[in-house]
Amino acid sequence: MRRALFAITTLLVVTGWAQEASGQCSITVLDLNGTPTLCSDYGDDWRWTGPGGFTSSAMCVDAITPGTYTLRVFDAATGLWSEPCSHTVGDPPAPPSCSIAGPDSVCAGGSVTWCAPSGDFTFAWSGPGGFVSDASCITFSEPGTYTLTLTDRASGLSSEPCSQTLRLVSCNAPEPLQNCPAPARWWASACGTTSAALAPTEMDHLADVVDRRSAVWNYGGTRAGLSDIL
Repeated sequence: MRRALFAITTLLVVTGWAQEASGQCSITVLDLNGTPTLCSDYGDDWRWTGPGGFTSSAMCVDAITPGTYTLRVFDAATGLWSEPCSHTVGDPPAPPSCSIAGPDSVCAGGSVTWCAPSGDFTFAWSGPGGFVSDASCITFSEPGTYTLTLTDRASGLSSEPCSQTLRLVSCNAPEPLQNCPAPARWWASACGTTSAALAPTEMDHLADVVDRRSAVWNYGGTRAGLSDIL
């Protein structure tokens, strides 16, 4: 019975240590020659992360780059890492602004090129059919919605995603006009017997087309009927 009570008491003590260790993370800020120095208040091992991919396993670090520094502390007595704590140095930089430059339509069989803003960024593109790319500019032809996210290498901050949709359009040239306007004299000459502007069969066809498409004019579908009007 005593052994059982001792085991339970030991378990409760260790559990108490674990809870205490999980909450024990604090950072002291020192100013050395104008550069903030961040130090852990205790521990046996340390894991720092910060802006621009900063990492360190030292107890104290120089916070040269403005931004948020995060620390986790290892307690060898309990074998546990603490919950993270953090401290922000200076005014944290704003995340990058995302935009996409490029045409929003493409002809069938063609391709377009879209580009992200220039800068020291990493790029993450995604699109239809599982499309992904980490290039600053992409060339593609598949219509659909494409999304881009920027990450600033210096600060480690990411932009809000931005999107643009590519539309597929018809780029066929329009058919040339078959008939052009002409003055009344030209049309009257088509009814003459000599040097007619249009052959009799062409006039018959023209009269028939007008009859079938117009509810106002009726030429009887013949050259003679059309000539009477002209």
